[in-house]
Amino acid sequence: AADVGGDAIGVDTAGEDVGDGAAEDALAACEPVEVLVAEGGGAVPGEILHLSPAEILRGVRYRYTVEPPPGGRHAFEDDRPIYTPTFRVTALGTYRFRLDVIRLGEDEPCATSATEVVVGPGGGVLVELSWRTPGAGDATGGGDAVRADLDLHLAHPNARGYDLDGDGVGEGWFDDRWDVYWANLAPNWAAAGAADDPELFADDPDGGGPEVIVFAAPEAERVYRVGVHAWDDRGLGPSVARVRVVVNGVVALDRETELA
Repeated sequence: AADVGGDAIGVDTAGEDVGDGAAEDALAACEPVEVLVAEGGGAVPGEILHLSPAEILRGVRYRYTVEPPPGGRHAFEDDRPIYTPTFRVTALGTYRFRLDVIRLGEDEPCATSATEVVVGPGGGVLVELSWRTPGAGDATGGGDAVRADLDLHLAHPNARGYDLDGDGVGEGWFDDRWDVYWANLAPNWAAAGAADDPELFADDPDGGGPEVIVFAAPEAERVYRVGVHAWDDRGLGPSVARVRVVVNGVVALDRETELA
C-alpha cells in the first residue's frame, strides 16, 4: 500500500472536523483503531465494501490504504477526505485494509491496524481477465504510464455481432445485446430483472486488469463463449492474457495466450 498525497490509492481524513466528543486519553496512548467492514470478512467480485473506524479520536487524522491481491486495484470509490470510504473489490484473493492514526501536523502514523477481506467466486460463473505486456516493463496499472488495453467479452449463443472475417456470418462479438463487454456492461439476457443476467464489473482501459464478468444464473444446456480483444497495444507489442473461468467455486479454465 502507498500513501495518498492526492492520488487514488488511499483516502485520508485530513481537513475533516473530528467533532468535540472524544477519547483524548486514547490519543495520548495513540492506540490502534480497528477497521470495520460492514460486509464482513468475505465478498464476491464486484461487491462494494463500506469501511469505517471503530472510534473517532480527537487531535488525529485517519488514513486508509489497501493491499490488494495480484491483479487487484488500489482505488477507493471516493478519494475525498472521508471517515467512511467505500471500495469495490474486483479480483479474487485477499484484500488487506490498513488504517493509520496520524497526529495532526505530522506525516507518519503513530498507530496502525489492519483487517482482511477474502474475495471468492460465489456461485454461478465468474470470468476474470488479467494481462501483462512485456513491452511496458514493470507497469501494472494506475498513474500516467502507457499500457496496452485488452477487453474481456462473454457472448451468448444468440449473439451475431459483426462479420469480422468476411465470411458472411457474424462471429458474435460486439453484439448490441448478446455480448457482454465494455460498451454493454449489464445486458438483459433472460427473465425480467437483473438476478439472472451477466455483468462486467471492472473495465480496465489502462493496463493489467483484472476485468471481471459475473454470471449468477446461466441457462442450462447453453454454450457461452469467452473472448479477449486486443483493443489497443499502444505500440508496446504483444500482451500475454490470462483468463480464469470459475464455475460454482471450481476453476474450470486457467489459460494464458499471447495476443498481438
